[in-house]
Amino acid sequence: MSFLLELDVPDATWEDAERLERATSPAGYLPVRAHPRRRWLRPARPRLILHESRDGVDVLSDNADWSEKAFRLDERGRELLARTVALLAENLRPGWGLQAYWDGDDCQEERNVSRDELVKLVRASSLDRSTRYRVR
Repeated sequence: MSFLLELDVPDATWEDAERLERATSPAGYLPVRAHPRRRWLRPARPRLILHESRDGVDVLSDNADWSEKAFRLDERGRELLARTVALLAENLRPGWGLQAYWDGDDCQEERNVSRDELVKLVRASSLDRSTRYRVR
């Protein structure tokens, strides 16, 4: 089962996507990638993907259990994620969201949080797997 980090950025433009790709390219951040440029030969809106690892450091702990309500995050990986969340908050308009989930899980709840609250949840390894966190 795959661990995924999904960004939900309403009204994201390709300029926004390219700016985030550049901002997260240095070491110390999880890379953001935008896909696809075209769908069925028509221009498409960017779908932003947040990679779940960087330079061999995974966000998810090797001891994570798929049956737990909150994800057990690796100590170094959660710091990468926390730094990336703070950077995203600086570069995006309020209303963007982050969800960590196992491939196939449904989002059952949406919770509005501040940037600082989301960073704190990440650092405490307290991201619920059925929740999308919307940054206000």
